Amino acid sequence: MTVGVMPVMTSDSTSRTCTTWLRCLGDFPALAHRLDDEQRLGVWAQRHPHLEQIGSIQQLLSWRDQQDPATCNAALAALVWWASTEGGNDEQAVLVVLHLLAPGVSKLTHLLRSLCGPDTEALVIGELTAQILAFPWQRRTHAVAANLLLDTRAGLLREWLPSRRAGQPRLREVPCDPNGRLLAQARQQECGKEEPTLTQMIHWARRCGLIDGEEAKVLVALADQPRSTSPVLSRAQRAEQRPELRVAAVNGVSVRTIERRKARALSALRNSRSHFLAQAA
Repeated sequence: MTVGVMPVMTSDSTSRTCTTWLRCLGDFPALAHRLDDEQRLGVWAQRHPHLEQIGSIQQLLSWRDQQDPATCNAALAALVWWASTEGGNDEQAVLVVLHLLAPGVSKLTHLLRSLCGPDTEALVIGELTAQILAFPWQRRTHAVAANLLLDTRAGLLREWLPSRRAGQPRLREVPCDPNGRLLAQARQQECGKEEPTLTQMIHWARRCGLIDGEEAKVLVALADQPRSTSPVLSRAQRAEQRPELRVAAVNGVSVRTIERRKARALSALRNSRSHFLAQAA
């Protein structure tokens, strides 16, 4: 469990982020002081006695820095129980959990901003809140923080990239902002404008969090590999010159690993192609 508060920077985008955070959740020290006055931690510790070792909500950050990951995860799992609708259904616990996951919220906001736009942090906070309320604490007891953040990312991708919804046919719809900016840009595309390149799409997908760094690296490396077009090569010779073999050798991994990363990345690119083209227009 990673505990912390949002970092304060001076850029305009970060200022807007901090404003969004404070508007949605308020200031953590003020929240901690109020909950300590209400002796809320003592109430939570009645069901989860190990929370008593924290001392107070105001001491949560310093307590975290002195604990091992397993102890921190157990404390977060207890707070998530109090926050979830099938547990304690305590909205104050929801606020505490959201503040504890602030670094993860900041990272997701950065990864998804190219996809979700200027209101990304509010969307991340909203989706994370929904995941906390519905978290299946009965069966998911390990890596609670990571599970919540991964579920939040997946939920937002399902909303903003409808073609990724499991069990449904691939859709052609493209999410658009309320002002129709993307549609207007698509209609006003200049004649003769260069088509977006594969490399541009790979970097866009990486920024949006659709593929990870290793998958992006594999696609770029494969795209740069020369391919033999000689008609005199036998099937066995062509197999020996596959780009995947050279990329695997350079990266010190198996060909199967390269093929697996390639397949995952290409699937993500195919599913998000229409949205990328709309943004690139």
